[in-house]
Amino acid sequence: MSEGHYTITLNHERGLVHVIAQGEFDLESGQRLITDARKNATENRYHILCDVRASRAKVNLADWFFLPRRLGVYKNWKTRNIKTAIVVTLGRQESVYRFFETVASNMGLRIKIFLREEDALEWLQSFSKAKQ
Repeated sequence: MSEGHYTITLNHERGLVHVIAQGEFDLESGQRLITDARKNATENRYHILCDVRASRAKVNLADWFFLPRRLGVYKNWKTRNIKTAIVVTLGRQESVYRFFETVASNMGLRIKIFLREEDALEWLQSFSKAKQ
């Protein structure tokens, strides 16, 4: 699998920051993705839809556990309140991201994992700028 990269686009109609991740992400590149997405979302007062189905996280469980405790955008009150839907594939990717979802939820973050983009959009839609 190739080195991880991502694209961030703004969906003004739905009030979302749309992130598509591809390739392999280590902790550092994953933190960059999260930080960039959350900064865009904060600037636009949007929530985040992140599709990681074409990517692979090479991050150990301890790092997943400490990520919401250490990453600056999770400590800042302006970026903490952003809802994030993460679309994953069934299997190992799902189980690792579900662990992160639980850890993040325990920290008061609104992050939810989905297998289908439609379900993620439905969850986000009630909170998006387009619904206001």
